[in-house]
Amino acid sequence: METTAVPRVIDQLVFLLRARPNLADAQVLDGPELSGNYKDLVILVGYNPDAQVDVTVTRTTRGLVPNVEEEFELGVLINAIDGTGNVKAARDKAKAALDELAAVITTRDMTLGGTCGHIQLGTAMTWRTFPTPKGVESTLACSITGKALL
Repeated sequence: METTAVPRVIDQLVFLLRARPNLADAQVLDGPELSGNYKDLVILVGYNPDAQVDVTVTRTTRGLVPNVEEEFELGVLINAIDGTGNVKAARDKAKAALDELAAVITTRDMTLGGTCGHIQLGTAMTWRTFPTPKGVESTLACSITGKALL
């Protein structure tokens, strides 16, 4: 019996985002890497540095049958760098990556090919922009919510 759909949802999101032509130069990863050696555009699926947890899951059992419905929220971090120091360019790059994420989960198949019952962008997001030695970084943290029947 499957205990949670979250790992396969994250795997499918990473796979679909990596396949997007507009993200060909981006790094799309399942969470952060220890090295922290990232490209100028990185999307970390299943990671939210602004929260105390990266993923939350609420399970509901339907009566005596083994059907379990799961609701989940998983963090996504988008980090975009503009090497020229242009704040607007960094923010626009982060927003374009968010648009690609939204396209993956809303325009094709909101079940991610049957990976889950329903998925959508969460309602809240945070933005931070700050200077770094590589240029201006724009960091966008958002969430994805969904449901799955196990």
